Amino acid sequence: MTEQKRPPALFDAYGFIVDLAVVHSGSFDVQPVPKALLEPTLADEDPARRDLEVIPGIAGHGLGVRNTKVMRRPSKWGRKLVNLRNAWAPALDTAKAVILPGGAHPFYDPARHGSVGEALTPEVRRICDELFGCAQHGWSNSQGLHLGIHFGKDSEFGKLHAAVRLLLPLIPSLAAASPILEGRVTGSSCSRLHAQLHAHERLTDLMGSFVPEPVFDREEHDRVIMAPIAQALAPHDPTGLLDPVLYNSRAATANFDRSVVTLHVIDTQESPSANMAVAEMIITVLRALVRGRWVSNYLQRAWGSDDLQQLMLGAIKEGGRMMITNRDYLLMLGLMKQESMVAAKVWQHLFVELYGDLSENARGHIGHILEHGCLADRILARTGKQPTIDGIRAAYGHLAACYAADEAYL
Repeated sequence: MTEQKRPPALFDAYGFIVDLAVVHSGSFDVQPVPKALLEPTLADEDPARRDLEVIPGIAGHGLGVRNTKVMRRPSKWGRKLVNLRNAWAPALDTAKAVILPGGAHPFYDPARHGSVGEALTPEVRRICDELFGCAQHGWSNSQGLHLGIHFGKDSEFGKLHAAVRLLLPLIPSLAAASPILEGRVTGSSCSRLHAQLHAHERLTDLMGSFVPEPVFDREEHDRVIMAPIAQALAPHDPTGLLDPVLYNSRAATANFDRSVVTLHVIDTQESPSANMAVAEMIITVLRALVRGRWVSNYLQRAWGSDDLQQLMLGAIKEGGRMMITNRDYLLMLGLMKQESMVAAKVWQHLFVELYGDLSENARGHIGHILEHGCLADRILARTGKQPTIDGIRAAYGHLAACYAADEAYL
C-alpha cells in the first residue's frame, strides 16, 4: 500500500493559473489559439519534469498556464513563464498573433466572437450555455491570475480563510486591469469582476455574496457553501457532470481534497514578472495576517460577508482610488489612527511594513504600481476616457509588447 503524501504546511506551497488571450498582431481582434501553443513546448525536456502546463480556455482565443510543480518562490516562476512565452514565439509569428494580457479583451463582442475553446466537454458546455451563456463577459472574456495557497490541517484552513476573506476586498485596488469592454470605458477598473458578479444570476447559490461566508472548518464549509451549490446544480445536471467544487464562483474557493484555497480576484497583469510580484505581495500580506501581525485571528473571523462585499464593490469600480471609510477595516491592517484612507495608500502602508519580506522583483513591480496606479489606471492614462479604436489598439499593443519583453507597463 502506497503511503499517502501529506499536504504541505501553510505557506509552504502555492499554485497558479494565468489566463491569456491570443489576438491578431495588427487588428488586435481575438483569434483561435494556435495548436502548437497547446502542445508540449519543450520537446527535449522530460514531460514528467515539466514545470508548466498550457490548458485551453472556455473561448477559442483563450488559454491558461499553470504550474505542475508547487511554487515556493514566485519570483523564480516569472522567469519560467518568460521562457515559455519565448518558446511560443515561432508559432505566434506564423499565425500573425501576439499574446495579450490584462483582465479582459477590450474589443471582445460576445455576439460575434463567441468561439468555443476546449476547456469544457461538449455536454458540459451545453449545460453551462443553458444556465449561464458561456459567450458573455465574465465567462469567455475573463483573464485572471488564480492564486492557490496550500494548507495542511483544518486549523490552518481556518486561519487562512479568515485572512483571505479580510484581504479579498482590497486586492482589486492593486490588481485591476480591465477598464474597457467592447471598445468603451466601462466606469469600472475591474470590468472582469463586475461582469462575473452578473454571470450567475440564474443560480445565485454558486456565487453567494461573492466574498465567501465566514466558515473556518471543512464541515462548516461543506454545509454552508457546498451543499447549496450541489442542490442548485442538481436539477440541471441529472447525470452529475458538474462538480460543485469547480462551480463555486466566489471570490475565493476551497478544495479540501487538494488542501488549497484559491483566490480569483486578481486580473492578469502586463508581464510574467508583474503577475508573480502581485502574487507575492498578496501572499506576504496574508502570511502577516495569519501570524497576527496587526490583529488576532479571532478579530479577523468576526467579519461578515456583507461589510466586506461593500468594500469589494468599491475596489472593483474605483481601483486604487477607492476611499475606505470603514475605520474598523483599516484597524485590521495596522492603521490605528486613520478615519479614512485611499486604497492605494493602504497598499503603500503594507508595502512599507513588509518591504523586508519581499523579493527584488516584487519590490520593483509593486513600487511601480504604487507610483503609477494599477494597470487599469495606466491603460486609461494612454487611451483617455473617450478612446478611439486606434487609441485602444495602440494602448493594448504596448500591453502585448510588455508581456513579450517582460517589462512594466507605463
